[in-house]
Amino acid sequence: MKNSTTLNSKIIAFTGLSAMIVVAWIYLVMMAGHSMPAGNMGSGANYSVGLLASMWVAMSIAMMLPTAVPMISAYMEICQTAAAKSIATVSPLVLIAGYLSVWLAFALSAAIAQVGFLQLLLLYPVPPATSQAGASLLLIAAGIYQFTGLKQACLAKCRAPLNFFFANWSDSPREIFQLGVKQGVFCLGCCWALMLVMFVTGIMDILWMVALTALMVAEKTIPNPDFLRRITGFALIAWGATLAVELI
Repeated sequence: MKNSTTLNSKIIAFTGLSAMIVVAWIYLVMMAGHSMPAGNMGSGANYSVGLLASMWVAMSIAMMLPTAVPMISAYMEICQTAAAKSIATVSPLVLIAGYLSVWLAFALSAAIAQVGFLQLLLLYPVPPATSQAGASLLLIAAGIYQFTGLKQACLAKCRAPLNFFFANWSDSPREIFQLGVKQGVFCLGCCWALMLVMFVTGIMDILWMVALTALMVAEKTIPNPDFLRRITGFALIAWGATLAVELI
């Protein structure tokens, strides 16, 4: 009976996960296809924090939930093993909720920052999204972050969810939610700089969203991510340096 319950919970979780990702991408494609009227593009004051937050929330769900699939699958695998031994488990939806809470906070922060940048004219409502100097600094910073110990530590945590769950296992919904939050923090530490590259490429550029999503998924899943991490870092620094040289 418990195995059947766990299987149903697994199906519900993956169905919900897939639905959230698909709906988020549909929303982003629709928003990308409907630009704001020119009259609303004059200054940051004309931008609703709520609208920008909804865009960042959709981006966070569409781009980050796919990167969390291995982590969620690992949790479900342990749940299935525990259920076979008649050990109580918590629905993976609770874990997902904890994970998403971190990215929802990031989305709200990014939206508020975007309004501030628009008001300071550091960010523009149409491509190019940032001033060239700002874009250069952001790209170089994102590239340098790829080589930091914090990036490597967070990426290592993201790539070893089984060890994390075995070490912190619980049958308490509150504690599983907290584990989801911790995994969200690890993921944020790994991917925040790459997400902010959207300020350079354009917040609603679908092709760049797909490319960055694929990059972040690859970092967390390919056998040896160090080469990809370094190549990405060098590429971002070179891109930023090129923009800086053009200003001279």
